[in-house]
Amino acid sequence: MTGGSGTKKLCKLIYGLLLGAFLINCASMEEPRNRIRVDPSTLFNPNQDNDDKKNTTLGPLDTTAVALKMAEAEDAIVRGLNKQLRAKMQPNIEKSPLAIFTFYWAIADPYERWEAFNKYKIDHRTRVIGPLGVCLTYLEWRVVEHAQKPCDFVKDKYGNISIVEVAWGRYWEAKGDIAQALKHYSNAVEINGKDVSAHLAIGKIKAIKGESAAALKAWDRSIQAWPDCFRCHKAKAQYIEEKFGLADALPIWERVLEIAPEDTGSLTRYAKAQVGRNDDKALFAYETALKG
Repeated sequence: MTGGSGTKKLCKLIYGLLLGAFLINCASMEEPRNRIRVDPSTLFNPNQDNDDKKNTTLGPLDTTAVALKMAEAEDAIVRGLNKQLRAKMQPNIEKSPLAIFTFYWAIADPYERWEAFNKYKIDHRTRVIGPLGVCLTYLEWRVVEHAQKPCDFVKDKYGNISIVEVAWGRYWEAKGDIAQALKHYSNAVEINGKDVSAHLAIGKIKAIKGESAAALKAWDRSIQAWPDCFRCHKAKAQYIEEKFGLADALPIWERVLEIAPEDTGSLTRYAKAQVGRNDDKALFAYETALKG
């Protein structure tokens, strides 16, 4: 009996030790499991969900209005006023998709622009602004294989939009395929009759082809879409001067200078047109151009 009792106690002790070891082992196994479930979240922006929820208040992108913002940004870069435009847009980037797009597209350096849009794409994965800017930039660089995915993302959300068609038009124009370029610019105009960049590009192609009436019509449509378009008025003034003479171009050069009084090239053309007509204005324009 005594031996049996001792054996039972020993068995209970061994059982208790084994059970304790098992429970400790289970507890130690649970700890890394918990860590495995938690650790991956550190690979992502911890504020990602909050950022995306916050940005849903921006509302959808106005795909018609963004074409005007693209033209404004590019005009500002040509005029050297892009920093001023970006400063103007900055207070609204928390509440306006158009302001965000303009703020980034007005970056003069294409690589810095791509970096800005790509970072926005990573930080705000549910929004179209980032992929749109990346899509446009890759097409500008003529790397279609990289453009396809962000362009498809934009298309899935909004269908065909005019500024992407403009980007494809520029791609084909740079490749020397004017027919394909014109096709895409025309698609842009069909999607959005107020796409300034599309009308401007069509005008330039028609001018090269010697189709004066079509070129002037396209530029007039670009000006109707945005009356303060510097590049639109300047393209028209240059063409009219070349085809019909300085006297006919003079009123358009005057309009160019109303929009961009700092443009030395336009000041010079205006001054030349005024020589013998109004020498005081010609002298003033030349002096202003020299100061510039």
